[in-house]
Amino acid sequence: MSRPATSRLKVNPPLGQLPVLQYCSPDQLLIDEQYQRSLDAFPALHVFGFTARDPVTDEIGAHLYAMAASNWARFSVRFSGMQGSVMASRLADAGDPEAIICPAQTGKTDCCATCALCWHSDRSVAFRRL
Repeated sequence: MSRPATSRLKVNPPLGQLPVLQYCSPDQLLIDEQYQRSLDAFPALHVFGFTARDPVTDEIGAHLYAMAASNWARFSVRFSGMQGSVMASRLADAGDPEAIICPAQTGKTDCCATCALCWHSDRSVAFRRL
């Protein structure tokens, strides 16, 4: 069965998947400009992901952090292992006063799909070791 054509949809080459973007060198990719241009052009576009890039010592990590800090509602990227009370994700064997323990791990929600805390709140999230 063929799909009807639509004049509302304009297909552009993809920017790339976030896991792929993490491995580009800064001179190969201007994350800020490409993502910001797409966020401006496509109001329904939202980005969510995790990265192990360090926003302090890594240039790409710094770009990703700047995008997330300036537009969390549409560019929700968490930084794995980062300390602090916002935009981080980390392992926590015990209580972490700066983070919310993952509700899917505490039984407060059935699973990630019924929770969405990770992209709705910029508060840091701690995951328990299983």
